[in-house]
Amino acid sequence: MGINYEKLSQAFYELYKSMQPIVERLQECWNDIVRTFEELEVPEVNKVNKPLWNTPRKIFLKGQVFNRKPLLARARSNC
Repeated sequence: MGINYEKLSQAFYELYKSMQPIVERLQECWNDIVRTFEELEVPEVNKVNKPLWNTPRKIFLKGQVFNRKPLLARARSNC
């Protein structure tokens, strides 16, 4: 009922032999990707940070809490 180490080592060796072509193909694909990025030429972009006159620099947002107080004092001004 014990473990047969010879069969286990043989199974791992067969697994290694069957996975070897897959590993080689993945290495080739990875090298192709690296080579593609090395050959890629990125053009230089001279972007000038020139502010436009009609764009605000900061947009101030109103508070999100409802203000239910009257904005003007109207206590006895309608009488």
